[in-house]
Amino acid sequence: EKIDMKEMLEDIISDLEMAYKQKTPVTVHLHASPDIYGDKIMMYQVFSNIIGNAIKYSSMQDKPEVNITAISNDKDITYSIADNGIGIDMKNGDQIFDLFKRMNNAGTFEGTAVGLAIVKRILEKHQSRVWYESEPGNGTVFYLRIKNE
Repeated sequence: EKIDMKEMLEDIISDLEMAYKQKTPVTVHLHASPDIYGDKIMMYQVFSNIIGNAIKYSSMQDKPEVNITAISNDKDITYSIADNGIGIDMKNGDQIFDLFKRMNNAGTFEGTAVGLAIVKRILEKHQSRVWYESEPGNGTVFYLRIKNE
């Protein structure tokens, strides 16, 4: 089904802002948000998880910030969710998508380490993919490439 992404992302951001109320509120910028096709409940879970992680892992910064944008072409839509949080050591590669695998620097943050494994599985069911770019101390960008049909 076609998903109204602007509406869904605004709902997710609103829900997460309530859940993560802290001394330093995280600023979330929603730039482009083209609609996608897929299972709405599953895609809500995907975006909620990635955006939730971005908020959580940037929450200790002086000015925590998350930027959400997307680019689309005929074949697919690629969403990027960028934060200025603690970052991930890229030498861990795709281990972060393994069930119950937490990165060493995630210790002070609550989490179950199932979220990214679920994200990967849901996207694979939608013939889509997830990957990331990161540097410890300099934040992380997650990319979600979703088939455009």
